[in-house]
Amino acid sequence: MNKLIIDNVDELSDLIITEDTALLINLKDESGFVHIDVMDNMCLYVLEFGNNTKNEIIYNLKDNSKVIINKISYNTSDNININLNGKDANIIYNSSIINDVNNNYYERINHNASNTISSISNHAINMKDADFVFDIDAKVLNDSNDCNTSQDNRIINLGSGKNEIKPNLLVDNNLITATHSAYIGNFNKDIIFYLQTRGIMLDEIKELLMLGFLLEKMELTNDEKDKVNAFIKNYI
Repeated sequence: MNKLIIDNVDELSDLIITEDTALLINLKDESGFVHIDVMDNMCLYVLEFGNNTKNEIIYNLKDNSKVIINKISYNTSDNININLNGKDANIIYNSSIINDVNNNYYERINHNASNTISSISNHAINMKDADFVFDIDAKVLNDSNDCNTSQDNRIINLGSGKNEIKPNLLVDNNLITATHSAYIGNFNKDIIFYLQTRGIMLDEIKELLMLGFLLEKMELTNDEKDKVNAFIKNYI
């Protein structure tokens, strides 16, 4: 498997995946254009770290391609477009965000071919008095049969800001499976109380809950998990 490490958005402006690839992305204070084409029968695995980014991102998936993305970010307002252009294209997209500024986070998932699958998970922890919006569209064309699209969108609000989730399903075809969920709230008080009765301090409980929430959907190696944990602890 080809392995790439990228820390400059310009290197992603026209990336074509022609062999199975593991991609590590580290972006900070970047505002640019990302365009990644995943060719037929290719597999792309992405671990992405973002800090204060505002990028226009496009993933184009061709026939029988598979993309797995685990993205952890701080104060990111990327605009993401995922185009499932080939039959049997499949994407798993897990995004976890720590936020403390007014922010809108956009994703557009376009099922442009039949038998395509998208599994989208967006988890955010919103802090201070910031306003935060998840705006997530999944669109299925009328000639894209036997597609499966799912969304899991959740915001844990730890401050006084306003939060909103827009989990939109734009479906022109009845021969598909489409689900979505949305939750805005705080951590379960009963769980916090139970952990306190076990002698765990409140600050440690909050850190454990935040780490668990942000990592819940991600499948990471031990080395990757250490890197993600270190990133998260910088901001919580």
